[in-house]
Amino acid sequence: MTRFMQIALFSALLAAACTWAGADEKKTEQEKAVAAIKQMKGFVEYDRQRPGAPVTKVHLFRGKTAGIGLAPLAKLPEIEWIGLHLSDISEADLEHLKGLTRLRRLGLADIKLSDAGLKRIADMTSLEILGLNP
Repeated sequence: MTRFMQIALFSALLAAACTWAGADEKKTEQEKAVAAIKQMKGFVEYDRQRPGAPVTKVHLFRGKTAGIGLAPLAKLPEIEWIGLHLSDISEADLEHLKGLTRLRRLGLADIKLSDAGLKRIADMTSLEILGLNP
């Protein structure tokens, strides 16, 4: 094997290893977020048709978020649906949802929110359905 071929093979293996390590790191972030959601008595749904099987739905119905909040959700960029009905989130927790550009549905029924709290999500133009109390 020539020196050039050895260098090319080594470079290809190094690139593959870096790609694999990056995917593993991303998955680890998702796993950490899912663990935090489960700690809050919530659960998630995955889209197993997409590469990496990202979390696309988060259910925190009656979730107890005190001490954790919604920060873990910011680590799940593929979320399309979040149900927070009857959970104990604070208005400040809504700030963590701003970066979720794929979020289409957000359920906030039976949560104490003021106009100021709703302003925190006013710029979320991807939302199609916002569930609030009647």
